[in-house]
Amino acid sequence: MPAFYYAAALRRELCARNLEYAQKHLLAHQVSIGAAQVVCYDAAEDIGQHGNFLPATYRAILKNDNWRRRLQ
Repeated sequence: MPAFYYAAALRRELCARNLEYAQKHLLAHQVSIGAAQVVCYDAAEDIGQHGNFLPATYRAILKNDNWRRRLQ
């Protein structure tokens, strides 16, 4: 089988597992529209975390005005 077949199958598997994880742990998230649905986590501002970023990365984003604006 061609390599792109395996890559596409892996992407689908990761997306499905990510959605299952978000639902199982009741994490605030959105699912993109399109053929390959991607899970994007919402910010948990009350605890200063964001599900799409490592905690240290999210803190760095919030400290940088340009990055923070892009995140909005």
